[in-house]
This record gives sequence, C-alpha cells and structure tokens, in this order.
Amino acid sequence: MLTRGDIKTIVDPDLNEEYDSGSLWKALELAMSCVNPSPVARPDMSHVVQELKECVKSENLRAGLSQVMESNSSVDQDMSSDSGMTPNAR
Repeated sequence: MLTRGDIKTIVDPDLNEEYDSGSLWKALELAMSCVNPSPVARPDMSHVVQELKECVKSENLRAGLSQVMESNSSVDQDMSSDSGMTPNAR
C-alpha cells in the first residue's frame, strides 16, 4: 500500500480524511525507518521525537489549534522534570 501511495487504506477511517497528508506521510516514513533491518540505519529516539513533534505541529496548524503545545508539551515536561523515579537495578 505504501509503495502504491495508497495512504487512505492505511489511515484509520474514523479520521474521516481530516488530517494533514504531508505530516501523515512523514510519520509513516519515520515509522518505516524505525523498523529498518539494519540497526545502524534506524533513527535514534531524539530524532524520532523531533520528527513527531514536527508532525504534530503541522497537524495543529492545519486544524487551527494554538501552538501552546510546543511550549507546554507533556513530553517535554516529562523528559525535563526530575520526578525522582529511576529504574531499579535487576
């Protein structure tokens, strides 16, 4: 389906075609790069997070939503706050 460019059969029909196709393609291409058989060719997590943020930003612009998310992202807050929670040694 991807090679034919048939994105409508991949997307959840409940979205009712209300999405930015550019950011959707970007997210799909990112997902495909994450499952590359060669570990060296896979993106690191910081790249994945940055790309997904750009997809969300693009979708928010399309939907006319405010850009508050960029400065108040729960992902950013989770990653920057020190909750005192650390993994336990096994």
